[in-house]
Amino acid sequence: MKAAIFDLDGTLIDSMGVWDRLGSDFLAARGIHCPEISLEIKNMSFMEAAGYYIERFSFKDTREQLVAMWNEMALKEYSENIDLKKGAREYILNLSGRGIKLGLATATYRRLALAVLERHRLLSLFQSVETVEEVGRGKQYPDIFLLTAHKMKVRPEDCVVFEDCLHAVKGAKRAGMRVCAVYDYFSAHEKKDIECIADKYIHCFDELSGTI
Repeated sequence: MKAAIFDLDGTLIDSMGVWDRLGSDFLAARGIHCPEISLEIKNMSFMEAAGYYIERFSFKDTREQLVAMWNEMALKEYSENIDLKKGAREYILNLSGRGIKLGLATATYRRLALAVLERHRLLSLFQSVETVEEVGRGKQYPDIFLLTAHKMKVRPEDCVVFEDCLHAVKGAKRAGMRVCAVYDYFSAHEKKDIECIADKYIHCFDELSGTI
């Protein structure tokens, strides 16, 4: 391994509950009860989700306006409250100390990703921070992973991707990369399918001890 590419939400940080609540809270503020919305948009990018909201609920907002509102709602959590997952800090420091390049490939808005990494004093360790908005489609496709590797000047086969969701694990494998899947409560229902595809499956970063 010459480079490690990390997902953010549900992999490095314990944040999926924030997004699970945000969608339904946003709709509730507009008088709409739809608790299942988080599952419906789970695999979408921000812009894809915004388009879905506009079509399904006949909103007059633009996609850009919806995304801006969601990100303002989430910024406080990312800047002040969201914690790293168990063992994540130590593992990142371990890799960085060994000269492994670090990249972030996330579906999260860049401003939020930078805020939470800065809060935990990890941002300076990453050579590349990329979002799906920069490639135009979600993590079920290889684009975001290939872009991150390209920015770090590393071949796909020399990268290990750390992901928690099935669609992203598939995307990383399509990019020709090895995958270490990371357990998260919100993707636990996909565990069996993930284990069949990923090269390794862990429940927390403490299990690695610098072995991958």
